[in-house]
Amino acid sequence: MHWCCMVGNSGQDPHSVPPMNGVNIDWAHGGEVLAAREAAKKMMVAYQIAFPAALTSRHTQRRAIDMTIGWKGP
Repeated sequence: MHWCCMVGNSGQDPHSVPPMNGVNIDWAHGGEVLAAREAAKKMMVAYQIAFPAALTSRHTQRRAIDMTIGWKGP
């Protein structure tokens, strides 16, 4: 998710995206940079990504908790 934002919106050269274990994505789209950027933008829309995800975070370390807290009382 980080790299689709970087390639799709931030001008990152898709050829410079480092390989990651378990992620089988050709970010450079066989050398077609414009196609790579368009595909990255489509990925952002499909996954509803608004901001670049961090490569290293509490989530990637499996130490994060997401929660929503609401209150309707006085």
